[in-house]
Amino acid sequence: MKTFKIIITFLVALILVTANTEVLSVFAQSGMTTSENNASEANSDIASDEEKDVKGEEQTSEVENNSAEPRSDVVENYDINSEEILTLEELGALKGANDYEVEDANNARELLRAANAEKQFIYSSNRGWNQTMNLYYPERLSTVHSYINCSGYLMEYIGVNALDSNYYNVRYMGTVVAIKKSDTSEILNQSQIRSFPYYTKDSNGKLVYYIENNPKADNSYIFISRLGTAPSWMETNKKYYSFDGVYFKDDISKLGTVDSKTNAVNSSNPFIIYFDNLSARSKTNYSAAQLNSAFKYFYENSSYNGQTTKMLNTGQNFIDIQNKYGTNALLVMAMGIHESAYGTSAFAVDRNNLFGVNAIDSDPGQASYFPSVSAGIDAQGFFLSDSFATNDSSKYYGFHVGNKMSGMNVKYASDPYWGYKIAGHMQNFDTYLGGKDINKYTIGMLNEQTQVYKDTNGTTWFKYAYGTSRETLIYPVIILGESGSYYKVQLDSIPTNRNDGWLFGNQDGTYNYSTNVGYVKKTDVAYIQGSVDSGEQMGIRTEYVGASVVNNDLRLQVVTLDGSGATVPLKNVSAKYVNIATKEEVAVTVSAVSGNARSFYYTVGTEAISKGEYELVIDQNGSNMPVWTYTLTSKNYTLGNGKTAEIKSVNNTRLRVVINQQGTTGIRTEYVGASVVNNDLRLQVVTLDGSGATVPLKNVSAKYVNIATKEEVAVTVSAVSGNARSFYYTVGTEAISKGEYELVIDQNGSNMPVWTYTLTSKNYTLGNGKTAEIKSVNNTR
Repeated sequence: MKTFKIIITFLVALILVTANTEVLSVFAQSGMTTSENNASEANSDIASDEEKDVKGEEQTSEVENNSAEPRSDVVENYDINSEEILTLEELGALKGANDYEVEDANNARELLRAANAEKQFIYSSNRGWNQTMNLYYPERLSTVHSYINCSGYLMEYIGVNALDSNYYNVRYMGTVVAIKKSDTSEILNQSQIRSFPYYTKDSNGKLVYYIENNPKADNSYIFISRLGTAPSWMETNKKYYSFDGVYFKDDISKLGTVDSKTNAVNSSNPFIIYFDNLSARSKTNYSAAQLNSAFKYFYENSSYNGQTTKMLNTGQNFIDIQNKYGTNALLVMAMGIHESAYGTSAFAVDRNNLFGVNAIDSDPGQASYFPSVSAGIDAQGFFLSDSFATNDSSKYYGFHVGNKMSGMNVKYASDPYWGYKIAGHMQNFDTYLGGKDINKYTIGMLNEQTQVYKDTNGTTWFKYAYGTSRETLIYPVIILGESGSYYKVQLDSIPTNRNDGWLFGNQDGTYNYSTNVGYVKKTDVAYIQGSVDSGEQMGIRTEYVGASVVNNDLRLQVVTLDGSGATVPLKNVSAKYVNIATKEEVAVTVSAVSGNARSFYYTVGTEAISKGEYELVIDQNGSNMPVWTYTLTSKNYTLGNGKTAEIKSVNNTRLRVVINQQGTTGIRTEYVGASVVNNDLRLQVVTLDGSGATVPLKNVSAKYVNIATKEEVAVTVSAVSGNARSFYYTVGTEAISKGEYELVIDQNGSNMPVWTYTLTSKNYTLGNGKTAEIKSVNNTR
């Protein structure tokens, strides 16, 4: 008699997360009641030898029948709920059969029925935004993990809680929690949902998130925010589904698994949304003036423009609390924008309270008064550092904005998307100002209860109070470098002997970036996003100072800095140019500046380097470091052998060197002037090569691109007096709306911005009551 094996993956998973009554309902779906199933099992235990032989013979004959060829017409049109028995080959051809190891056609059909059952989702209470519902730990229903407002949200249904059938287990915004059945509006089958929350990669490569407005209505969505650069594996405009923002599914039917990693397209490569997981113990690269400029732009292009705002020219206040309390200026400014509607809320205008301090959901009127806006901002810096970054605070779940799994969002706000919205403002500012902040820091995810050490000798210090306690990577820290088996990290707080009974943090909330560091074992870091510096000194970076031409060769001066911005010496230094396209390496001569080990010259021979785009990579004790630059204006240098070198920056972060042969390629478009023709704006632009000589363009088209919305506006192109080296680019007044635009010229499919180096801002009067201001960004574009 043959033995038949069935691995019931689906039922095992179901048992893990649901009550027994829910599991037994599976048998009822197959046409057998619970009592009938129990009786059947009991009878099978006492079956006679004769009965067992008969069952064995029947099963053997059925398996032998499985050797027949699959009936393609049956497989193609098979109804999983039919009673027709298929052969194993035919079952194997069915969608979903590969998820199971089956050797019994009868039971395989039942497994496939269960596997094809619809996924279910919870629609939470929609009693109103000013009421809240609790999120409980599934294994400790007496403990509240977090809370959300009752605005109605879709949640991934896992099952009835095993401890109390009056609770459902759900996955939502990064965590698995239990909610009361009374806080549920209804349970929806997948087929009932017409609008499902999703992530997507837009045409600019940004990760965008939408939530459902009405899940039962078609295309009923609310835009939440752009969340930074999308991962490379995402396809543009394709929908991805995730309830934790770490693992993503490409089909709704793949949700509902016990852990979020299963069925994810990135199951082996978890993704970390940068600004949502960036510790507030970071620093922005932007000055107060730049923050003010960005705020003015977004405020004037928002629906709040024209209303009284208390946030104009507050950039220095946010820089001050960054330096005093260790709270990232851009992050806290984004928080103020979100909480006060760009500084226009009644609390902001009447009470100088940008952050809704003490404006609790049940009684917003309790919001605090401050004597000035600067006092309110200073109070927020202290509040965040003292309450949300101290390891023994009940509010501490990590010092990033986060979600309902970890971060300030756990206890700060009832809006489950509060963290995403703040991260979205940070992303918008960073894009507008040149992308200096995105991916500046390396983020590491700590394991649960991670031990922190004072040094790399293993001197124990304290343990983080929170970590990856369940299924998702949740505790991000900034990794400054590595040494041996340790990572050096920027700590949210350090142990102190406070006289108010707290063990962590200075009593005045102040923070020192240089001393507030520690070490964790590499084995306690679950995942890292970004590169890690190594070598004797950790956290150092190399920064561009300037360039010159010596004996027809290009010489760059670069200084080395630590995390605080102080210069540090380098030892055992070498360098090379790496061709971005071909990865070819070119040797570089390194020499100290006037014997200074903190600043070096890096010289490349003109004859040794060929046409192409290169990155200078500096090797310090085996650790490769790129060269950073934040305020660089592109500049050209004439070398020997008819070559030129353009020194430029990629996104105002990393230095690049472009080598061209004079008179050939490396063309660029440069602004000549503007005029108004028939009430329409007309720009004249010329094309130049690397030597500055004019060159012709062919197959030219152009468009205006709105900086904020990415809307594109068509442009009419015409040659100047039949000259293919200079063109007019005209946009119709009626076609273009209010906003800031960049003119992008397309030459044979290659998009080129328009450059200008000596432009004085000038205004032009168009038709339809519109005006146009022609200006330059950093005297370049």
